[in-house]
Amino acid sequence: MMGHKRVIQRRNWKNKTGHENLFAGLLYCENEHKLSFCPQEKDGVNLDHYKCYHFKRAGDTCSGGHYLRKEVLENLILNELQELINSFQINEADLLQRLKDKYAHNIEKFITTIRKYTQLENLTSKIVNELIDKIIIHQPIGRGKNRQIKLEIHYRFIGDI
Repeated sequence: MMGHKRVIQRRNWKNKTGHENLFAGLLYCENEHKLSFCPQEKDGVNLDHYKCYHFKRAGDTCSGGHYLRKEVLENLILNELQELINSFQINEADLLQRLKDKYAHNIEKFITTIRKYTQLENLTSKIVNELIDKIIIHQPIGRGKNRQIKLEIHYRFIGDI
């Protein structure tokens, strides 16, 4: 009887610390395609990233790769949320007036939610899901260290500010 090679189970990335998908269901490319979470590790270095599933696939016409490292995205979103919370704490009346002109019907829900967070040290999936409705990642401009990516953050209850 001939033996078969033993099937080695792939690593279970879902249960491994450091490979959490904080932005599950929230990331889209500029063409409204969802971005896929790709957990990856090489030589002990976490290389998790997001990329457009429709880029370079037969029949799809996505305009670009929309590749973004998870670590970079977390830092960008954390900085944006910290900036929003700080501006809310410093100029609450001014920010409220600006938002009431555009989003009068949902402003109270947003204010109640944002008041829960006074100091953000790090992101959790709970914080992200309470504050953010969707994130649109545009085509990157430049290469390497000069690469710039435009993000649109659509907040819950009020949309894009």
